[in-house]
Amino acid sequence: RRAYELVVRAIATRFGEAPPTDPRMRADWLRHRVPAEIVDDALRHAATHRREHMWPWEGGTRSVAHGILDDETYDWWALCEGMIRTGGWPVVVDEPTLVEAREAVRRRVRLDATATGTAGVAGVMHMHRSGRIFGGEIVGALVTGRER
Repeated sequence: RRAYELVVRAIATRFGEAPPTDPRMRADWLRHRVPAEIVDDALRHAATHRREHMWPWEGGTRSVAHGILDDETYDWWALCEGMIRTGGWPVVVDEPTLVEAREAVRRRVRLDATATGTAGVAGVMHMHRSGRIFGGEIVGALVTGRER
């Protein structure tokens, strides 16, 4: 989320307009209001100035989904680009939701996945509870990372 917000801030600065605060409206703003050249330029800058946009979490951060807290932040740019270009946005969930998602996948899907591997499911659960998923929408989440 930190990297996404920094890229969006760079886009807003280049465009000269503050983005909406609502995530869905912000996603629409990025895709339909901001010219593609501005988005491309900000993403290109982020790709070539990676350390200005993403760095490992500061010391002491812990999570049941510890794989998300990698000290090597190799995939953030592709995730930011994908969210910006497709109308997505980052979702941050709390630890109880991460545990709940892992257990739900174990019970309902019968997969012994890690909390890191079910973090996307936790995000969908959070979005549903906060009213960010509306009737008729199809939402998917990847389950990765098997408990060993």
